[in-house]
Amino acid sequence: MKYISTVLSLVVFTGCINTNMYITSKYGKEGVVNEKNITIIKHKYNKIYEFNINNYAIVGNYNKLGVIDKSDKIVLDIIYDEIGKFYNGYAKIKLHDKIGLINTNYQVVIKPTYEEIDNYSDGIIIVKNNSKVGCINNKLKLVLKTSYDDIFPSDTSFRKITKNGKWGFINGNCNIILPIEYDFIEDFTNNIAIIHKGNKKLKIDKKGKLLPFQ
Repeated sequence: MKYISTVLSLVVFTGCINTNMYITSKYGKEGVVNEKNITIIKHKYNKIYEFNINNYAIVGNYNKLGVIDKSDKIVLDIIYDEIGKFYNGYAKIKLHDKIGLINTNYQVVIKPTYEEIDNYSDGIIIVKNNSKVGCINNKLKLVLKTSYDDIFPSDTSFRKITKNGKWGFINGNCNIILPIEYDFIEDFTNNIAIIHKGNKKLKIDKKGKLLPFQ
């Protein structure tokens, strides 16, 4: 009788990248093997998250996160505390309690220098530091520094902005189109917003034209 001895390495399947690539765990570290169990990415990461359709994956080491491609090239340094989901072409990254943005190629387009970032569907990015907000346009240019009290969401091309108790409007490029000198601006109703200044009232339409109040 012949006896066959088999030596097993400690490799645990943890996930599938595609039909012939698999995330596996070996001695407490994760890597990637093919269907023949040949190592493609060495088992050196604490965690490899699922590769996306563009063959990028978030990886974790020593409580820090980064991004690699399927050849194990690091495309985003493994230094970040958090990497968020993509929304409107950008994802938030967090480093030392500061937030920035990356694009879908995992390039840092806004360095982690802000306390908060809100990325809106119209292309405007509102940033916040020291309880003050600013505005970055869709070309990633900081048009308004973080010196304003608030910039409000809007379903129009105008956004209300406040500073020192006064109100104005900015447009979709973060440019101030109505000076911040009014006591209050109401929401748009039937394409008209009412502006208050002292005892006087004005109207403004969605084209930015001021109209007398009647």
